[in-house]
Amino acid sequence: MALQIEELAKRDGVFVNSFTIENTKILGPIVEENDQSLTFTLGFSGNYFNITKFSDDIEELRRPVKFD
Repeated sequence: MALQIEELAKRDGVFVNSFTIENTKILGPIVEENDQSLTFTLGFSGNYFNITKFSDDIEELRRPVKFD
């Protein structure tokens, strides 16, 4: 996913300042039934129109992304 976001940022003219993935279990059984999400924090900069395009493109990734 990080590579997809990096490529979108390049294409849309946005600079990714930071990308942090919170603790996520990668291997082993899932303890909670609803724990099938990956939480990450993304810091980026650019002009308004490029950021708007970037956010639209992120939402269209094959892996769903929900903005909070």
